[in-house]
Amino acid sequence: MKTQYDIKVIKGDGGWDEASWFVTECINLPGCFSMGKTKEEAMLNIEDAVLGYKKCIKKHNDSYLPILQKKRTLSTILRMMIISSTEVVRVFNKVGYVTEFQTDKHVFLRSESAPFMKLSVFRTSKLSPVLLNRLLVSTGLGDDQFVEILKSCG
Repeated sequence: MKTQYDIKVIKGDGGWDEASWFVTECINLPGCFSMGKTKEEAMLNIEDAVLGYKKCIKKHNDSYLPILQKKRTLSTILRMMIISSTEVVRVFNKVGYVTEFQTDKHVFLRSESAPFMKLSVFRTSKLSPVLLNRLLVSTGLGDDQFVEILKSCG
């Protein structure tokens, strides 16, 4: 994919099997994330995420929205939990995000109200804690709030 987007690669730093994952983030498209077992796989997966993200923007004639990048650390409880992308999507659906569409690799979400934040969630049975942290930072959802909603999803 020929692109002018800045891609940040983050190596796992702890948690359930975190050392074996790479998380990718498209800096120019807030909320656009992916992951892979190798750096190369993560870079290929972010291509799918960027294409889907742009499709979501085009579908709604949305603009690109900057996100205030906050530094935070994921709680120990969330770092050690094995959480699937399906569970993450359920939580975000409960807090005002709708599922726009899916590809083989990603689920694309969009907030129901302005400013219409978009998110790409890599489809996996074990979402990287680093990726979960980036998603929570993007949405402003706290760890305790996430866990409480996750438990209510049963």
